[in-house]
Amino acid sequence: MLGSQVFRIRRNPGQAAAVNLFNNLLAGIYRVDAAEPFALGARAEDDPRALYELVGAPSVLSWMLVDRVGRHHADEYKPRARTDVLANDIALTLELARNLGADGPLGELAREIFERALAAGWPTRTTP
Repeated sequence: MLGSQVFRIRRNPGQAAAVNLFNNLLAGIYRVDAAEPFALGARAEDDPRALYELVGAPSVLSWMLVDRVGRHHADEYKPRARTDVLANDIALTLELARNLGADGPLGELAREIFERALAAGWPTRTTP
């Protein structure tokens, strides 16, 4: 066992793949969510590192944002989450949502953005 906590998400064992897709959908949406305000700040000629420090302050802390955007600002692109893998996981999650009759507009938007990254030739580039 890798961790000390056990989470019982569903009644039947063996559902880890669906839970992993849930987590990866969050990761994809967080990346899309973080990119938009930083792009806006850059267009407004704000210092991206200063904006990053602001969102890392305790009053507005987001671990995912600090971790992922921090890597981007540090020019650290060590393999962590490949664009093609996240795009595929987001697509699988949206398929699951459709099969369950659920709506996923943010997931759809994240999927479109990841598809654009793939079309631009970034299938193996890690996401910030």
